[in-house]
Amino acid sequence: MKVLPNLNRDPNIDLSDLHFTFIFYNYKETSNIMVPQGYLEDVLGNTPSMSALYVAAVLTKYGCNVKIIDAAVNAWGIEETLEELRKTSPDVVGFTVCSADFNLNSKKWIEAVKREIGCKVVVGGELAREYPEELLLACQAIDAVVPGQADFALGPLLAAWRDEQPLSGVSGIAFRNEDGGVTNTGPSEQLSDYDAFPFLPYHLLPIEKYVTPGARYKNYVGFLSARSCPFSCSYCVESVWKYVAMSPKRAVDEMEWLHYELGVREFDFWDPTFNINKKRLINFCEELVRRGLKIHFAVRGRVDLMDAEQLAQLKAAGCYRVQYGIESSDAAVLANMNRRERGSPDQTRAMVEETKRQGIEVAGYMIYGLKCQSRDSLERSLDYVSSLKLDHIIGLPAYHGPGTEIYREWSDEHDGADFWRDIILSGENDITTLLAGAPQYYSLEERIAFMGRYLRAVYMRPDQIVKTLLRDTRNPKIIMAKVKAVRQVFKIALR
Repeated sequence: MKVLPNLNRDPNIDLSDLHFTFIFYNYKETSNIMVPQGYLEDVLGNTPSMSALYVAAVLTKYGCNVKIIDAAVNAWGIEETLEELRKTSPDVVGFTVCSADFNLNSKKWIEAVKREIGCKVVVGGELAREYPEELLLACQAIDAVVPGQADFALGPLLAAWRDEQPLSGVSGIAFRNEDGGVTNTGPSEQLSDYDAFPFLPYHLLPIEKYVTPGARYKNYVGFLSARSCPFSCSYCVESVWKYVAMSPKRAVDEMEWLHYELGVREFDFWDPTFNINKKRLINFCEELVRRGLKIHFAVRGRVDLMDAEQLAQLKAAGCYRVQYGIESSDAAVLANMNRRERGSPDQTRAMVEETKRQGIEVAGYMIYGLKCQSRDSLERSLDYVSSLKLDHIIGLPAYHGPGTEIYREWSDEHDGADFWRDIILSGENDITTLLAGAPQYYSLEERIAFMGRYLRAVYMRPDQIVKTLLRDTRNPKIIMAKVKAVRQVFKIALR
């Protein structure tokens, strides 16, 4: 087993006799709930599961034997995954579950693992955060839920199971009690020192299989140098957790290790907002340059927090793309989203132009399908995006997920209805019923139509088609990914 640096073993818990497997189930089988079939895989690409890596990293502190099965990137179904599980017979299997496809997909995987392998099953994720009791009541195959972050809950849970100790002494979990009800032990401690967090164990994943159409080099990985976000956009739940960030040195230490040990050349920073702290960003870039690392990376940032100095530093350090959350050109809509000085359309245009002037690609996030977005507003935003001449667009339909402000507003409008809770408890797994009742203000057909128009506005300009196909064609895998993406974009845009 590869020994990770920056690994401070917990002296109180030793799990070296336990085997834990995290299953990243094949979500692509039901991805058409939200977007057209093939969009996630062909247009957005195959990306590593940060949840799997995060959980595995947490357990390395206790010496646990950890394995990750990425069924999505391997294109495995339940049977292939079970066959792989039988080779190691893990003591515990973990899943991350989300609301949109629980009954349709992940619940079936969980029940199959319990039935065929017979091990303990623990789940976390979006659905676990909001509905831990409902998950345990609705799915007998789940033995415990970690509603919050796993840093200080998962290790003690596994130790209690092994030692046959009462679970009531473990903070941050929910479990089925002897009376048939559910016991929730309340929140666990949240991580406050991100520098002390172990390096992500990417050696547990087939990193050679991860590629996106926008990537430039093989051995591409996702990277998190900060957790959560201090801002509270109405459609997002990132701010529910405490914001913590690595020091520039700690972040570059891990990038350097991944570069030299695993051959990683490209990093996609999944920090919700990379440029929250200007000083930290500049120090990070200077540290990369000082070490002479020949790597490339992309970041997500806010327009109103970006400036020419930061862009120059990013470019010098190897940043080739900045992804801005544009979302809308309508000031009233942005205010309704709680975007807090997100940047006027004119400010956004100026920053897009400055970013491109400094030789950095620009991608824009756009959202559509919110109640506050009239059709006229969506049309204006579409025209605005077209005029920006972005290099990439990530246009996604609004998802009224549990825990978001927009979901609470929808619930209030429907006499306190809790759609996601009711779906879990009902066991309903008919996709037609799910789509018909899910919180939404525009039909799925309308949302997909807007997706097609956004894709046309950005990718179907003749100059953009040529640039997309010819940019960085040194890697055959990336060439094929680009071809698949272009084909899928045309398919969606022209439907």
